[in-house]
Amino acid sequence: TSTDYVVVRSKPDNLIEVTLVKPNFIAAIIELHKGHGPQLFRWLQIATGMALLIIVLSGLWLGLSSPVLKTRSLQLLISGSVILVLLAWVL
Repeated sequence: TSTDYVVVRSKPDNLIEVTLVKPNFIAAIIELHKGHGPQLFRWLQIATGMALLIIVLSGLWLGLSSPVLKTRSLQLLISGSVILVLLAWVL
């Protein structure tokens, strides 16, 4: 979790140890990456993902609509798709 929490442990001599844990920056970023952050941050992640998708698709559309760039755009699209499929298959 990215918030402070308490760890309770029992010791062999019948004592209880209570420790306050404050996660570091990396732990907080990992939790945000997993989608466990505030609702506003989740909406920001969705909006960023949609914006990136629109940028990629518009770049593809511009590349395929240009006669000069059409062949190169198709080559890059095919090679990138093959690499993506191979990586998905291997991993």
